[in-house]
Amino acid sequence: MIPVIVCIGILVACGKAPPPGKQPEPGLPEINVPRTGQEYPAGVTITATGTVPDGAAAMVSVNGAAPITAVMADTPHEGQRQWTAELSDLAAGAHTITVTAEVAGEVLQSEPVPFRVVAVAAGLWDGAFVLYDRNGEVSVEGTMQVIYSQNWFRMRFDVNQITGTTDGWD
Repeated sequence: MIPVIVCIGILVACGKAPPPGKQPEPGLPEINVPRTGQEYPAGVTITATGTVPDGAAAMVSVNGAAPITAVMADTPHEGQRQWTAELSDLAAGAHTITVTAEVAGEVLQSEPVPFRVVAVAAGLWDGAFVLYDRNGEVSVEGTMQVIYSQNWFRMRFDVNQITGTTDGWD
């Protein structure tokens, strides 16, 4: 019987289990997106995501600016709640995002996550298109516009649109 008591005492002393009557401390807020070093083209809206302990609100800050309140998921998962925040109008250059949450009067902060917004040279091409059926007959024709950059493109055909990415226009 003594070895069992000693083992329980060691677990409590080593932090493996909370002492009787004390709850374990909540996890720190986390940032899932953006990831460290991730790059975004200038002009896009970045949807940042992460988790905070259930019951806390997420406050997101970029470069130490005034925080914005994130949108919280309806239901928690394993004591954590998902959050999302829209980041827009970020200038080209290096940025750092952090998230804070208040839990039981204690303010917890995530590790800072650095990311970059890069200015990309974009182009625009206006033209016409013709689509042929299997018999070689014209089935549709009209005007089109292609907007492109180093790693993405958008093609507009009258009312339809195609968006995609490239590996650098090799």
